[in-house]
Amino acid sequence: MRLAISILAGLIMTGDIRAEENQITVRGLSQWLQLTGWQAAWPVQGEIVPPVHPLRGGNILALLKSVEGDSRSLVLWNKDGHELGRIGLEIAGEIEATRVFGNRLLVVTAGGVVEIDTATLHKVRARSFVVPATKTTLYEPGPTGVWVIGDKAISYFDLDGRPPVEKARPLVGVDKPGCADIQGELKHPCSFGLQLERTRAVVSETGDIVVVETFKELFPYTGRSIDEVWPSTGTVLDKRGNIIAQKPFSWMKTRWEWFWFKEGNSGDPVGWPQLGGVVRTRYETESSPFTLPFASRGSGFLFWNDSHGYDDMVLFRTDEHLQVLWRRGVHKMDNPILAPSWISPPLFHDDICRKFLTLTDGGSSKKENIIEIRDILLKLEQTKFKRPRFAIGQNKEGDWLLIAY
Repeated sequence: MRLAISILAGLIMTGDIRAEENQITVRGLSQWLQLTGWQAAWPVQGEIVPPVHPLRGGNILALLKSVEGDSRSLVLWNKDGHELGRIGLEIAGEIEATRVFGNRLLVVTAGGVVEIDTATLHKVRARSFVVPATKTTLYEPGPTGVWVIGDKAISYFDLDGRPPVEKARPLVGVDKPGCADIQGELKHPCSFGLQLERTRAVVSETGDIVVVETFKELFPYTGRSIDEVWPSTGTVLDKRGNIIAQKPFSWMKTRWEWFWFKEGNSGDPVGWPQLGGVVRTRYETESSPFTLPFASRGSGFLFWNDSHGYDDMVLFRTDEHLQVLWRRGVHKMDNPILAPSWISPPLFHDDICRKFLTLTDGGSSKKENIIEIRDILLKLEQTKFKRPRFAIGQNKEGDWLLIAY
């Protein structure tokens, strides 16, 4: 698909158009998944720290960093680009994550979390915290605090100041010896343990977090030949650290494989035919229907997985116990972007703002469309697909707002 966009962009490019690095563009999209023709665009004074946050009624909130220093400001616009408010944001450290819950914005750094009213831009609450000196992989804001996921533990820091909650990692046990402890040829299965870079997490709008932990295991099947298996488990924790649900998302499965060998090779049994066959056991990763969370809606979570049927992608919505509420086959969408949960009906589009999908909250009805937006295709080509980034809002009349920045 990106090759096709590159070709298309090359055909329609009429000159050396300089990509605007700090600009927000908003387009209207009707409930029939057609561009309305309405559009607004404006430059911003500073570097946008993603993501941009769409608010109820069509307003847009963004955090800006000065291009000539480290100062930061929080700016509120309406959908036409008129500035409604601006404040300087005094917070130490790099911004690790931001997210809006209702009328509150949470801004997280490696050492603290700040809660800001999205209408007045006034600071409501703040909390500093210290994470043990281990590798931190993810910061995930919740409605009243922040989850910090490190290599040794998952911690929750609530804005009310109560003592932090901490759960040791991994959240599931490892039942095999460590591969690093194996000397010489591998004779039995072993585990490399938790693979930090494969950790995935999503916080629901009620504050629960689903964490997917993936492990790497080795299984010898003949001589020095080894199969790699990647088991994973999804765990839902509440803000008190209680496990609400836990399910394997992938696991080891076996299959038989017939293979041939020639007599006379080292290790071949004496007296076998010149060309013999043996059945051996191979080890593979078996996955559940849904494997990776990518968004939340209410108290539940959204997952997707590839399908081998007519539709080439399946969306799943689960509750907080990871029970599937509905599943729906749709056309493949790379890195789907979802509108905030207050937007109805929900809208998805892919990471190049080309494929569009709307579903009812119950998953019973869907609409899909493909829209070629020339300006977006050009900028994607010019920036090697680094920009624009996207967000989805909604105006008071019910049209969706496609936000590119």
